[in-house]
Amino acid sequence: MKGIISFNGDEASVVAESKDTQFGRGVRLSFEVNGIPCNTIFSCHPEFENYDAFNSMTHETLFNIALKKLASGVHTESILEASEHKLTLLLVINGKNT
Repeated sequence: MKGIISFNGDEASVVAESKDTQFGRGVRLSFEVNGIPCNTIFSCHPEFENYDAFNSMTHETLFNIALKKLASGVHTESILEASEHKLTLLLVINGKNT
């Protein structure tokens, strides 16, 4: 799965793969910002709302939802900070990350 978004003022080409966790279905999004590799996993988690609905979605549907969340800019600072330390940020797709 692939997509292009605006991230932190730049165009980013995003590649996704299925990445289920012990909690539920998920997708890993990988892209680069200013030469820095960024990896984020959006995953379903049973402690958040609508778990069953999200966990039953296809990976492609989850990818489209995750891509919109990524493009929204809500997680930009957290993703960049994690990426600077070569970490993968794990975010919940079926709830609010704080």
